[in-house]
Amino acid sequence: MVKKILRKNSVFGLFLLVLMLTILTTNSVNALNGATANGKFVISNATVGDVIQRSIKVISNNSFDVIIELEPAGNLSKYIKIIDNNITMGPHSEKEFRFSVKVPQEGRNDGGINIKFTPANMTANGKNGIVIPTTMVIFAKKGSGNIDWTSWFGTNKNESNQDDPETNPQNSDSGMSLFEILFLVTAIIFIILLILLYLYSKRKNSGVKREKLNTKKSKG
Repeated sequence: MVKKILRKNSVFGLFLLVLMLTILTTNSVNALNGATANGKFVISNATVGDVIQRSIKVISNNSFDVIIELEPAGNLSKYIKIIDNNITMGPHSEKEFRFSVKVPQEGRNDGGINIKFTPANMTANGKNGIVIPTTMVIFAKKGSGNIDWTSWFGTNKNESNQDDPETNPQNSDSGMSLFEILFLVTAIIFIILLILLYLYSKRKNSGVKREKLNTKKSKG
């Protein structure tokens, strides 16, 4: 009887170990990672009517191809034109995505661009897309408007790009989807319940054994 219980407990422990290793391996292999090198644009001395051209550096730290989609957001969404969009990036690569924005009004103008990372082969990688938001603030004054040709890429004296992914982790994303988080939490709860059940069963068996031993002693 004792050997049978020990054999069952060994199988139970092996099952728990395999389950935990499977969960950890699945999350580490399928993680979708993305980042931007310039997640915030601040343009301080624009003029109403200006068409300002900039670019966002997108970084893919994945071992598989991903499709990058840029979508305007915020109050400036209808004034933002995406030039480079729906482009497939290879594993561990970087690319500049160009866009332009027309300054609509005097004062402060807020907007942004959402960057979506989606595996090129959804079946193989089994991942939903992740979205990294970027923000844009333009301070404008009245004027006739002109095209800013001075900084098609990068920054200039009118713009400060902040929130580098190396200094601010908000611009990088580990890529855990809501489904993965729920799955992980459910698996952890399941493991805890199994452990508690095991401990309860062990304690109960120990109590029964002790009771039988006491009964034998009292009879003797």
